[in-house]
Amino acid sequence: MKTASCAVLLVFFLSLNPNAGIISLKDCIGKSLTSSTAVSQAAQEARKAVNDAGINGAPFYPSLELSFNDTLAGYDVNGNPVNLFTFYPDNYTAALQANYNLFNMGKDSARRSYYMKKQEEAELKLTSAKQDAAWNCIKTFYEVLKAQKSLMVSEILLKQRQENLKLTESLYQAGIKSKSYFLDAQIQLANSNIAVISGKNSLLSSKAALNELLGLAPGAETIPEDDLKFAKYEKSLDQSLSSAFNGRPDWLILAKQREESSVSLGLAEINLLPSVSLDASYGLYLDKYARDSSLWTHKGALDQNSGWGLTLSLNYPLFDGGVNSLKADNAKLDLQVIDIQTASLKRFINKEVYLEWYDLERIFKSVPVYEQQVLLSKESMEITRSKYREGTASFLELVGAEVNYSSSQINWYQSIYDYKSQTADLMRSMGAKLYKEE
Repeated sequence: MKTASCAVLLVFFLSLNPNAGIISLKDCIGKSLTSSTAVSQAAQEARKAVNDAGINGAPFYPSLELSFNDTLAGYDVNGNPVNLFTFYPDNYTAALQANYNLFNMGKDSARRSYYMKKQEEAELKLTSAKQDAAWNCIKTFYEVLKAQKSLMVSEILLKQRQENLKLTESLYQAGIKSKSYFLDAQIQLANSNIAVISGKNSLLSSKAALNELLGLAPGAETIPEDDLKFAKYEKSLDQSLSSAFNGRPDWLILAKQREESSVSLGLAEINLLPSVSLDASYGLYLDKYARDSSLWTHKGALDQNSGWGLTLSLNYPLFDGGVNSLKADNAKLDLQVIDIQTASLKRFINKEVYLEWYDLERIFKSVPVYEQQVLLSKESMEITRSKYREGTASFLELVGAEVNYSSSQINWYQSIYDYKSQTADLMRSMGAKLYKEE
């Protein structure tokens, strides 16, 4: 039954558009990641965070600067006129300067640590954006399949109603059924037409939503690859809860933000102390090295035309209006706020995983029940149809049997797609990746 239904559905939609493209869930997720603006933005933010970490790692390297100045016009230091745009050795200065901070009470280390953690946070946010994009794709993917199956069942019911109308009309003409039966058959046929129209619109809407995620035009003909197979989720509730705190992006992001706040607090507390720094510098005066008096000779010596030094600096603001103390206090408050948020998120995750897990169990137990209903309602419909032809069953009984069969079919299909979709809900709440890294 499952194989036949899938084949009917595939032939039905390919007949509507022979150029329609069938897309697997895996490919759908991949395309949604590349077309997601949220993912693209998070990727750009991650790149910026890498640059910020590089900027704050620069103080651990010596700075090197080359300077050159030349008097192009005017007078030299001796008062002699300088011809316009005439290059002369005595009129230029050049130097190579190197500087390195040996010690500043760990401020550079704290800043570098902070921005490295910001980089890790940005990478986690990128993961979160990808996870959200994949989850939205999965949910919409199965919504399209549900709409397709519902429309297929409505189309089949419409054909049945058309046959019922012909049968009822012949029975009416033969005097077996009254005119009211014939009118009821026309009303039911009209209702089926309305159901098909609504089904097509629902399918149109769900496909437009999927196409938006894929970066396609709303009207692009995209057919999700159907698969009614599914396996029972095997992890226990306790295992699911444990997994949630290992890979869930929002939980990891909050933990990273706490680390950042701890570094910020340490830096704020350093600023409450006297500021001590030790700097080393070296300068090479290239103009003096390259010339002797006014002659362009190369008689200079490096030791005679260079200079170096160590500089110790001590600073302490005697009064700053309490600015540094307030900054340190704010850093402590930030840390306390994150602790409150962490406790709140932990409760939320526990509740969410708990409910998602039990909802998945409920749907799994419902699937075989719906499948049994399909078999029973089909047999009942066939019996009722035979009785109606014989005149021993009313038209309302026939309509009821057909509706029961159609509803049970739709419920069965939806229960399967709901189980697949609910599995994605649980995996997302646990922090399990719904996509594969390329």
